Amino acid sequence: MEIARAQAAHLIPHTIDLGAWPQIAPLFDQLEARAAECQSAADLERWLLDWSELSAALDEESSRRYIAMTCHTDNAEAEKAYLHFVENVEPQLKPRQFEIEKIYVAHPQRAELLAIEAPASGTAQSTDNEPCRRPAFQRYEVFDRDVKNHVELFRPKNVTLETEDAKLCQQYQKLTGSLTVNFRGDEKTLVQMGRYLEEPDRALRQEAWELVARRRLQEVDNFDEIFDRLIELRQQPPGTPGSKITVITPFAGSVGSITHRKIARVFTMRSPGKSCPPCANSTPPAAGSLASTNCIRAICVRGIWRLTRRIVRR
Repeated sequence: MEIARAQAAHLIPHTIDLGAWPQIAPLFDQLEARAAECQSAADLERWLLDWSELSAALDEESSRRYIAMTCHTDNAEAEKAYLHFVENVEPQLKPRQFEIEKIYVAHPQRAELLAIEAPASGTAQSTDNEPCRRPAFQRYEVFDRDVKNHVELFRPKNVTLETEDAKLCQQYQKLTGSLTVNFRGDEKTLVQMGRYLEEPDRALRQEAWELVARRRLQEVDNFDEIFDRLIELRQQPPGTPGSKITVITPFAGSVGSITHRKIARVFTMRSPGKSCPPCANSTPPAAGSLASTNCIRAICVRGIWRLTRRIVRR
């Protein structure tokens, strides 16, 4: 189904090709030049709205290409369009977004902007059934915190790593999307088989699950190769040493390293003497590296493969 694109509000021309970086770059040039002209909180707010418009349009373009690629994994044109954006637009886009974020964080009107309170959001019911006003908060408080964290966490080296990461994920999507099974005389994709896992008939659920599991296990070497490369990629050291940030997320903290150690212990207990190579020493991810919940997901899937093999072989 074709979805109508949102109309550009102010900054973006209607005829722009958001897959061509030479057409996108001048818009960032405009934003950088206009930032110095903002003499009040209202001016800076208008600038933020234009920046938001550009970011939303680029996010939409990326999402459309990703959805087209994942829905039609056998479509060479959809794959080519997605990889073009990943390889030729995003590596140019991320450093420019970082420059815009730095401009905002250092802007002299930022403090005045943060003083703006959000409109009242109505009333809430107190314990004695009397209405009470919700506490006021700054309109841009969450946005400001998010941008500051992005500035602190950005590593130029990770732009290249994220490009390689996205390409490997695309290979995973292509592989999983190509898998089908013959279920009671009909060829079905693994997604279509999901409905049978919700049936009340246990025998039917088991038949469907084992059929899907066996089909996945036929590709286990291909999946393992992708996961090995992803884990290795996501544990590479950061481009800038000395950061106290452990993982790249919108929220600074060390949750990633703790989770990494927990995952390592789980798989050591599940498979004594056969823990996943990346987790064997339970070492936390390097500061500023790509290790994150995505890396943990890749490690979890590896453990799931092992458990699946055991169940199917019983």
